[in-house]
Amino acid sequence: IDALAPLLATADDGEWSAEVTPALGKLLRKSPLQGARVARGALRDKRGLAEDSAVAIVQALVPACRHATPEAREEAAAAMRALAAAAAPGEAAVAVATAAVKALEVKPRPGDAKQRVGMYACAAAAAAAYGSAGRGARPPAAILESALVALAAQCKAEMNEPARIAAVEALGDWLAIGPAAEDGSPTPTAVVDVLAAGAADKGDAARLAYLRCLHRATASAAHTNGAPAGGLLPLVAPLAKAAQAAAAKAAFRGEGTFAVAALARIALLSPEGAAALAECKAWVDAVMAKEGVLLAPASAAKMGDRECEALADAA
Repeated sequence: IDALAPLLATADDGEWSAEVTPALGKLLRKSPLQGARVARGALRDKRGLAEDSAVAIVQALVPACRHATPEAREEAAAAMRALAAAAAPGEAAVAVATAAVKALEVKPRPGDAKQRVGMYACAAAAAAAYGSAGRGARPPAAILESALVALAAQCKAEMNEPARIAAVEALGDWLAIGPAAEDGSPTPTAVVDVLAAGAADKGDAARLAYLRCLHRATASAAHTNGAPAGGLLPLVAPLAKAAQAAAAKAAFRGEGTFAVAALARIALLSPEGAAALAECKAWVDAVMAKEGVLLAPASAAKMGDRECEALADAA
């Protein structure tokens, strides 16, 4: 299939609709693992996939993302990313994103946490249509808001920590696209509430995932000049507490960098954000009273690349 990928990339919409798409759908239903591998290869170099083909393929891929075996789920998520890239950035991409969001809303939720991880990976992969593959394209505001709200609900409901982390990471992928609306509308309250609670998650790994997610959300808002700080102000207190805990305990220094960077972004978004931060005692204690321990070179020397990038943002 790798040898055929360049040829399939040149096939026209009619050939995909009549030959390639039906074959992929049949194989995905017969053998999700092999079907996902073939779909990933077939879609590798394809761009501008027609909407009818995108709809047919995503309908066959979504069940594979919830397959019982981890290999099939991983291949299906990879194929979903390839599909999102092939569909970007037009109506086909909207169809892929819509299907991924609807999969999150299916009741009852899969009882197996690993299958739910596959479901979250499917949603994260759909966001690829609006990442680098989408060349700066944005989904319709309604689709983006639906994805954010649906993933926030999954984060809130998810009791299994590895699955919760996967849901949070998927939420971060959608938040990284930018605010839910380009007209300055704030991030949905339901999403902000989940993020605020996540900053104090009792699971160390889950809390770190939330703080990374918050950093991505605030960085995206600042870069697009979209969401005003008003929608993010409820995050100041929980983020400052996370920064305060990190300043007090060396083991939490890494996660503290994401909290500090997110707070700095909120302060940059508007005077209201800066004022809220200046009045937050936890922030003063974390960054000022502790002599900037989170920003000190000695702390940075013990951190990974992602943490150092967050430090650079904060600085």
